[in-house]
Amino acid sequence: MELRDTLINTMLDKLLIGSVLVFMSYKLNSTIDKFRLLQAKQLEGWKSDLSAKADEGRRARAAIDDLGKALASALDSITKLTWEASQDLKPQALSNYEDEMRKHLASIVSARVSLAVADVVSYQDLDAFVNNVFDLDIEISKLKKDADWNLVTRTLANLHPRARGFEEALPNKIFEIVDFFNKRHAHAMAAVA
Repeated sequence: MELRDTLINTMLDKLLIGSVLVFMSYKLNSTIDKFRLLQAKQLEGWKSDLSAKADEGRRARAAIDDLGKALASALDSITKLTWEASQDLKPQALSNYEDEMRKHLASIVSARVSLAVADVVSYQDLDAFVNNVFDLDIEISKLKKDADWNLVTRTLANLHPRARGFEEALPNKIFEIVDFFNKRHAHAMAAVA
């Protein structure tokens, strides 16, 4: 009987150890599954945050681009008018300019709003430049009321170097703003990663 009792005790011990191992294995697998699920949720959240930051960047760069194009179009009209004033400006050119600028100014205002929503820092960086273009247009708009055509053409011709300076400075200004934005955006993207 002793052998039988020993054999039964050994079997019970092995059964108990086996049961404990099965239970521990189940708990370990359950914990690993919970960890994997948590890790998957965190990864999806990180991907979502990264995607949102990337979308913000694309929207801001597009808004900067739109404002740059609108400013370039307006400056082209201003520069063309002021150059024509040094050649042989016809009164119709001033009327054409007014029609063009109505469209350009609407585009500029719309692009400014989009940029302000997308990236306030870039908006503020371009604000002074935009206001300089608006001021130049206001100076030209005041001239049309002057009856002395020679004075109008001389004044417009004198505005040409300033208009040309803004037109030449615009690409560099846009580059500076995009470059600064890209640096800020890369830092923000790194913070998400």
